[in-house]
Amino acid sequence: MSTRVSNPTQQRYLELFEQASSELTKAEGRHTAALEAGDKAAIFASQQDMQEQIEIMSGLSNMSQTIHNMLMKLLEKLNIRV
Repeated sequence: MSTRVSNPTQQRYLELFEQASSELTKAEGRHTAALEAGDKAAIFASQQDMQEQIEIMSGLSNMSQTIHNMLMKLLEKLNIRV
């Protein structure tokens, strides 16, 4: 599922978020397989992979929200209503 937008920066953000989401799904699959196999090392590794992707997605979301807030403050200071 690839979303397309005209803004290159927004497009890159979406691509990174979709990539992290895809990697998270793969890590969840590896985790399920490791649980079924009882492979403790693989369980640990897949948990680490899932945590890493969650942190990437969270960081992207936080960055997006921070930029949005900064832009809204700038618009307010410039007395521009949206």
